[in-house]
Formats: sequence, structure tokens, C-alpha cells
Amino acid sequence: MLKAMKEMVIKIISIGEIEKYQGGILSIFPQDIIAKIKRKASKKAYLESLASSYLIYKYVGFENIEISKTGKPLVKEGYISISHSNDYATIGFFDESLGIDIEKIKPLSLDFKQLVFSKEELELMKSIPQGEIVLWCLKESFSKCIGEGMVGDFKKIPAKVGSFKVNNISYYSNFVVYKNDYILAYTIIGEKPITLKIEEVTF
Repeated sequence: MLKAMKEMVIKIISIGEIEKYQGGILSIFPQDIIAKIKRKASKKAYLESLASSYLIYKYVGFENIEISKTGKPLVKEGYISISHSNDYATIGFFDESLGIDIEKIKPLSLDFKQLVFSKEELELMKSIPQGEIVLWCLKESFSKCIGEGMVGDFKKIPAKVGSFKVNNISYYSNFVVYKNDYILAYTIIGEKPITLKIEEVTF
């Protein structure tokens, strides 16, 4: 009998909806969370923080989460990862360590690409539709999965699709196109492919 593939669930919410209902959302948050959100320097950062906080409130609970020194969210049971970009915020759930990243499809500057991608990756992205954003999302998702953040030499952070190993640890990465305008990438610890369930959150 074939063993069922593990399922990752990603909840995604429109930041436009968050902006529309921000008054009601803030009314249910603790004061320390509100203060942290309101310290954001720009409206964009404020709304992204509000959206991420709402997903945590709705699906995890502020009392059940801690943030590591590198910014990785830690929960009492299972694993989560959070990402946001422009119009959307996401939270992913899995029973092993995971990292997710969502990015709006847009050109990256040449200087940025030369900073973060290896020569091999610069060549590889030419053969992948929206390759530069895909590879950047894969790097971000891997860094979140291992809980170290985007630090050090970005070129050494792997951007791979499928199964691979780093320091004798097996990983699996993949991506999907969301709403035609976004790349949503994920990385998990493990060798086997997973089933991916994306659920849109509404009020």
C-alpha cells in the first residue's frame, strides 16, 4: 500500500481586506501587540504586520507563539512559517520544520541579482519562467526552514526544486504561481514530496 503524502496547509489573506477591517481587528488584540504593530515605519509595513498578526491570532494564538533570535516563529505543537508581500500575507503549517515565502512577480535589479545569486543560478534562472523571483523565493524559504534568516553569503543559500541535501540533512523545496502575479515557495525537512493545500481567508 502506498503511504499517503504529508499535507502542508497554507492560509493566505488579502492585505486589502485587512486594511478594510483594521479597526475591528485592532479591537481584539492585546495592547502590547497593537503597540508593536503601530511602531512600523510605513503604512505598508504596518499593514503587513497587522495581517501577519491577525493570522497568528486566528490560527495559533499569541499565547502559543515565540519568536527566536533569528525571527523564526516557534509554536508548542508542529511548525509554522509566515510571509507577506504587497497584497497578501500567509501562514503555513506542517509537522516538520518548514519555510514559506511569497513574492510579487517583478524584475530584480542587476546589482541585487549579482549580490544574491551564484553564477550557476544566474544561468539557471534563464530557463525558468519568472526564474529570478522563483529562485529568490526558494532561497528565502530555505533560510526560514533552517531558522537562520537571510544572513551571511546569500549565494551559498540553496535555491533548488525537489529533493536535495545540505550538511547531510535532506530537504524538499517547490513553488507554485498564485493569482498569476505571485510566487509562493516552500521548503521542508525531508525527502518526500508533499501535498499542498492553499486556503484563502475571508472575514
